[in-house]
Amino acid sequence: MVGAATSAGETAMGVFRAGKLTVTRRQPMAGLQRAAEEARAALDLQVVKVDDDEDDFWALVLEDDDGRDITIRLQRRTSLVTQIQIDVGPFGSRSMSQLVYAAINQALPPDEYGPASPPTPEPDEG
Repeated sequence: MVGAATSAGETAMGVFRAGKLTVTRRQPMAGLQRAAEEARAALDLQVVKVDDDEDDFWALVLEDDDGRDITIRLQRRTSLVTQIQIDVGPFGSRSMSQLVYAAINQALPPDEYGPASPPTPEPDEG
């Protein structure tokens, strides 16, 4: 249950602030990479760029059919914990970021590392 003290940007889907949905979950980064790529295909988004130069960081820059960028960033926190950030731009919609996150969840194997949702929200860094 969401209490009155919950900030406007915090939901059961993580924290949405400045066009970015941020969620940390118990899932190895490699599995989330595969799920992000499957989500991209399911949502018919075009790949602009893949940034996989670092072991603990991965980013997939996408474009929708209206030319708007969507970036999925993954950062390994531990071998089993990964932070996910879905950036829809400063004027992007929360619902679009949640749609991308839902598609990533759908692409993950069920119950492999615990429930797919709700994820653990990031604390406000105000």
